[in-house]
Amino acid sequence: MPEKRITLKDIAREAGVSVSAVSLALRNNPAIPEATRLRIQDAAKTLGYTPDPALAALGAHRNAMKRDRVETTLAYLDTRDPAGLPPNILHRSEYLSGARRRGAELGYKIDVFWMQREAAGDGMKASRILRARGIRGVMIAPFQSAWGELNLDWQHFCAVSLGRSMGRPLLHAVSHDHSDAVGLAIRELLEHGYRRPGLALEPTMNARVSQRWLAGYLVEQQTRIAPEDRIPPFIDEISPPASIHRWLKKHRPDVVLSIGGGTPELIQSAGLRIPDDIGFVHLDSHEKEISGIVQDMPEVGALAVECIHRSLLANEFGLPRSRQLTLLAGHWREGRTIRKIESP
Repeated sequence: MPEKRITLKDIAREAGVSVSAVSLALRNNPAIPEATRLRIQDAAKTLGYTPDPALAALGAHRNAMKRDRVETTLAYLDTRDPAGLPPNILHRSEYLSGARRRGAELGYKIDVFWMQREAAGDGMKASRILRARGIRGVMIAPFQSAWGELNLDWQHFCAVSLGRSMGRPLLHAVSHDHSDAVGLAIRELLEHGYRRPGLALEPTMNARVSQRWLAGYLVEQQTRIAPEDRIPPFIDEISPPASIHRWLKKHRPDVVLSIGGGTPELIQSAGLRIPDDIGFVHLDSHEKEISGIVQDMPEVGALAVECIHRSLLANEFGLPRSRQLTLLAGHWREGRTIRKIESP
């Protein structure tokens, strides 16, 4: 004879609350006080309650149908001061374009919230404004510098950060896979006949991605590059050019991997022609002529919306108990700043 399934009514009787309170508590809804939520959840564990997956799927479908009929607003929160940014910066934001595309498919409107302009950088003030606007889902745009911190009243929001520049608190995050990108670039370069790839990055750029470009480079050196061809990375300011010129002359890389404007010009100012004398690979290539990695930023934005969507359906507000990090691989762009090198 099959065992009797424990129901919400059984848990309500055990905890001395209503069935609706049990339903909300098991979905971590903040409408139920935390102490009561924990007591109800403990009662469910004691009774051996397991949710019915068919009913859970039906509930999620009903919520999604409601969301399609009534458009919900999500915030794209940017901590930078818009006064110091180009006027068309948002039109160039590929994160935002991807988020808006996927949001429209799921029934969400994405509003930009400028933290500095609208809340004077005050996290608690920003939280009150967002709540007054009925916003419960927040995407945190990449910070200007590494290890950014943001102090919202997190218990009221489902939140996800974009990129790797946010340090505290630790939220769910969606990012380009920077380490994998370096690995992909080096594998392509070896196929082209290059043997001495060198990495050149400014410290701030490397820090903004939690050193992942450097980590990928060092792993590839140990696993794919012959010991005599392993070049120490150049992690320093690239301008003025004297220091990178010394690095190029001393270590003689046959191709340089880098990011940020001006690196090809600095290489050429050392008397080296690209790609005849030395190759160049951009780790965030936006131009067809530049060989390198294309980061799929629109898809990163789209995945961030999906992350918030799942959290809203599950009523998972506040800081996550188990942080999820979603990494999206880039793809290779051939470009014209490298060439095929014939074996001697």
